[in-house]
Amino acid sequence: MAWSSSTVWWVVAGAMVAVELATGTFYLLMLALGAAAAALAAHTGASLSVQLIVAAIVGGGAVALVGTFLGEWASWHLSSRGIGAIAYLVVFGSIVGYSAYSYALRHASATIVGTYAYVNPVIAVLLGWLLLHEPVGPRTFIAMGMILVAVVWIQFSHKLRPSGRPAVRSSSPEPEATT
Repeated sequence: MAWSSSTVWWVVAGAMVAVELATGTFYLLMLALGAAAAALAAHTGASLSVQLIVAAIVGGGAVALVGTFLGEWASWHLSSRGIGAIAYLVVFGSIVGYSAYSYALRHASATIVGTYAYVNPVIAVLLGWLLLHEPVGPRTFIAMGMILVAVVWIQFSHKLRPSGRPAVRSSSPEPEATT
């Protein structure tokens, strides 16, 4: 069963509403509005990129609007360093990151591309340790090493498999050993 993109957006919106009802996180309702707007954009035949942009603008705009009505701007003090951080996240975290991810999905398997989710936190911790002198203990270094070994294993697992053998075992049950 293949779902249309509008169905996926409606399910995402419903899930956000359900989580909001369970947790009381009001802002999830605003993000659900963004997902609903993306579903409507999908109904019009808009591309996935347009759907994502609509979801971001409507959901983010709704959150900003509610925050404005609740007076949250008064507690927000933006410095030049904060503006630089936001600009960095917009350029590298969103535009460059999404473009690189999209490119990688077109040129590699989803299994290999999916390892970014494991590598990115390792890089973030290392950068924090190197640049901002954040404390990182031996357990963290061991954990990061284990993560990187697993990612390398995933990257090269297809090359390690002998040719002629199937990638996965057959689904037929193995005979039970008798004692």
